[in-house]
Amino acid sequence: MIARVVLVVVLVVGGVGRAAAQACDEARDARIRAQIERERRAARTWNVGFGAFYLVTAGAQAGFAAAEWAPLLEIDDDKVVSLWVGAGKSTIGLVSKLILPLETPRPAVIADACASLAEAERALAELGRNQQKSFWLNALGGFAVNLGGAVIIQLETDNWTETATSFGIGIAVSVVTNFTQPRTTWRRGELPGPTVTVAPLVAPGATGLAVAGSF
Repeated sequence: MIARVVLVVVLVVGGVGRAAAQACDEARDARIRAQIERERRAARTWNVGFGAFYLVTAGAQAGFAAAEWAPLLEIDDDKVVSLWVGAGKSTIGLVSKLILPLETPRPAVIADACASLAEAERALAELGRNQQKSFWLNALGGFAVNLGGAVIIQLETDNWTETATSFGIGIAVSVVTNFTQPRTTWRRGELPGPTVTVAPLVAPGATGLAVAGSF
C-alpha cells in the first residue's frame, strides 16, 4: 500500500481558536491585571504631575505679568501680554487635567476563571482606547491652544519674535506632555497577534502535517 501524504489546514477566523486556546488561562488573567495596575499608577503620576506643573506655571506667569517683573527677563508691554497669554494657556492645561484625565479602567474581580479573563481583556482593550483618545485630544488641543495664543499675542503686540517665542515654548511643553503620557497598552498591548501551530499527523496509510492557526 502506498502511503498517502495528507495536509490538514485549519484556519480559525475572528479569534475563536485563540479564545479557545486561552480560555480560563489564570496566568494570562494575572498578567493583564498586573499591566493595568502598572498603567494606573503611571497615569496617576502623569495626571497629578502635569496638573501641578500647569498650576505653578499659570500662577507664576500671572504673578509676573501683574507685577511687570520677572527674574532674568526684561519686562515690557509686549512681554506682559505674552505672560498673560501664557498664564491662560497653562490654566487651560490645568483644567484639561482636571476634567479630562487619563482614565484607567478597573476590571471587576470575578470568581469564575473564564469570566475573570474576559473581564480583564475587556478592561485592557478599554485602556488602550483611552490612551489613544487622550493622546490625540492632547495633541490637537495643545496645538489649537498654542495657535490661538500666538494669534492673540501677534494681534496685541505686532511682535513676531514674542509671538514665535511663546508659540515655540508652548508647543515644546505640549510635546513633552503628550509623549510622556502612559500609552504602552495602546502601542503594544498584551493581546497576541495571529498564531500558527504545526503538528505531525499520522494515521493508518497516511502521514502529513496538521496546520492550525488563529487570525
